[in-house]
Amino acid sequence: MEKIVESLMRIEKAADAAQAKFNEERSRHPETIESEIKKIKREINEKTEMAIERLRAESEAETESEIISIGGRYEAASKKIEEAFTINGDSWIETIIGRILCDTKR
Repeated sequence: MEKIVESLMRIEKAADAAQAKFNEERSRHPETIESEIKKIKREINEKTEMAIERLRAESEAETESEIISIGGRYEAASKKIEEAFTINGDSWIETIIGRILCDTKR
């Protein structure tokens, strides 16, 4: 038991010495620490900006692709409507006029 206590005391002394050395180094080089903190923050900000820009570019590409797809579907639908009107337009006009005239007679 005494050996365990002695070992713990040695470990505690070593930890205290390491902490004291760290505190001494930190007090001697506060500008270095501040410089490192600023550097790390700058690197994080740069990585964040790069990630944001990459996501923005991906989003814009997806949006452009979707716009092109919608435009293609619109053009196809418009063409079908025009073709249908070319074939059936006279009949549709007669039907619409007939319904209007029938409704006004009531």
